[in-house]
Amino acid sequence: MAAGASPAAPAQDDWRIKPGETLWRLLDRNWYRVLPGNTHSSVIIDTFLDEVSLIRKTLVSERWVDLVKGGRFANHGIIELSEREIRAISGCWLIVSADSDWPNDAHVLIYRDYGKSKRLRLRHPEPPILTSLANDGRSFLRPPKP
Repeated sequence: MAAGASPAAPAQDDWRIKPGETLWRLLDRNWYRVLPGNTHSSVIIDTFLDEVSLIRKTLVSERWVDLVKGGRFANHGIIELSEREIRAISGCWLIVSADSDWPNDAHVLIYRDYGKSKRLRLRHPEPPILTSLANDGRSFLRPPKP
């Protein structure tokens, strides 16, 4: 690849991620809000901007999340998202992306608009859709630690 060139977009959605599979989005504390009255929590749109990576729940545990990359994600929250919702409702592709810190095939990137780009921007339609899915009230596995 030439210097400064971007890697080619994937040719197709990655079907190693099975129908109905649950994916985890690790949630930085800056992307999380507790709403007034402390009765409901929500994530902000920043959760789904830029390069959005997910982890396949079937291949990792919360303990793995806490220990991977020297404990980098130990204080992160976890949002559960359905493969079906991501694909059908947002129209995004899911692509397994190698990351040596995670088990084989565990690290997944969201690509927008049928593989055109893995960078989600505020002007794109996908981030608000993904944020809405994450805030539907059944997605929080755990909140971020302060």
